[in-house]
Amino acid sequence: MPDSTSDFPESVRAPFDLMRQAWSESPVSTAKERKQSLTGLLKWVQANEKRVAVAIDADFGGRSHHETRLELEREQAHVLMGWKGLPLYHPQSAALGLASACLNGQGGRLFMELREKRGWAYQVGAGSEEGLHHGVFNAHIAVAPELVAKARDGLEAVLRTLAEEGPSEEELAKAKRFLLGGRAMSRQSSGARAMEWGHAWLYGEHPIGGMARADQRIQDCSAEQVQAALNSTLSGPSVVVFAGGLS
Repeated sequence: MPDSTSDFPESVRAPFDLMRQAWSESPVSTAKERKQSLTGLLKWVQANEKRVAVAIDADFGGRSHHETRLELEREQAHVLMGWKGLPLYHPQSAALGLASACLNGQGGRLFMELREKRGWAYQVGAGSEEGLHHGVFNAHIAVAPELVAKARDGLEAVLRTLAEEGPSEEELAKAKRFLLGGRAMSRQSSGARAMEWGHAWLYGEHPIGGMARADQRIQDCSAEQVQAALNSTLSGPSVVVFAGGLS
């Protein structure tokens, strides 16, 4: 097989070749190795703070070095909660996606409860990803290390409240606009539409009319269906991951 990097400039090819060699020698890192790599990365960033600030300033076309330094110095802990999600084209996929949309964004339940009301979160959100056999539903929050326990409990409480109550009419309408608008934007290029058709053809949804049917499933979804899909997901076992800023 020809070398796909042969036409790259040396400044790009050399580091790429080093990364490729490292991957071939150790394709799967242990937890200990990953922690060592992250620790090394943190030390490098701290030692090269000025260079990082200059690079970010250039990349943004103008960004305050002071703002970058504040972000580098801010100690954060991240909490990620995950549940087994749905396979591709599952009947509840639209409903679970709408549940995620109700939780997400600056007007979503997670942001309003954990950032605006309680002032805990630097970042907070949720996501639903389908997979070939099963997917993943997750929620995450970044907080000060001393708030990890409260944040974990608060994160789950917001999810379970939505599962118990279901979304309001206003929440559901907003979530539908968000999902349908995002889908429309993602199809603006012919390449993106071809990718969606090919994906559908390979994994079980006939592409002729498939995009319209998927959109219609979102539009037709009721609050009760969203509630049922989220309840079903949260009834399974969860995995909780903590990272960063923890002693």
